[in-house]
Amino acid sequence: MTSTISNCISAISAKAAAALKPLTLITVFLACTLTAFAAAPSNKSLSGTYIFQFSMVYQANWSNSKTCTYPGVTHTFTAGGEDVNTEVVYGTITFNGEGRITVNYTDAHGFNVNASDDTVSITCPAKSTGSPGINNGHMVVNGPEAGSGTGTYSVSSNGTGSFSNSNGPILFDLGGINSEGIAQTLILRSPESDNNQGTGVAFHQ
Repeated sequence: MTSTISNCISAISAKAAAALKPLTLITVFLACTLTAFAAAPSNKSLSGTYIFQFSMVYQANWSNSKTCTYPGVTHTFTAGGEDVNTEVVYGTITFNGEGRITVNYTDAHGFNVNASDDTVSITCPAKSTGSPGINNGHMVVNGPEAGSGTGTYSVSSNGTGSFSNSNGPILFDLGGINSEGIAQTLILRSPESDNNQGTGVAFHQ
């Protein structure tokens, strides 16, 4: 620890140190001391239960097809639509400090692709040269659905990390680390490669 403090203070040039007031030098010394004592973030930086909310905004697409048969010819018609959906997941995440999580959540307003597809209707035209009657349908979303699961997490020394369960990975940044080294806040986000981009926040209880 002594070498860490020395290295920290030596970063201040002699000329700059001479220009600083004694009180300022004391402040710098205390900051160096705290840096020396502070442990790098790790899996132990997450412990206990956090409440969270995570929102995803994505393009929802639905469609259906119908084949119409006439003497000597067959036509297949397809119809459907698209809309923007906002899905919200909220609940609690419990970290055990050693890389394991337990999640209890409610998923609200999730896109129901099968039910949306079923809203599309196509009526075959009377003649093969006619136009079909088409109703492109509409988006259907689910009501609140409760769920739970377990998974794993990891924290890097730079204060970033990720956790994952059956729903896939979520990235996070640690914030508000207390005197015991436990993060009080998590800023959540989807991986950049994820088509359904989302953001959220979690607070230690």
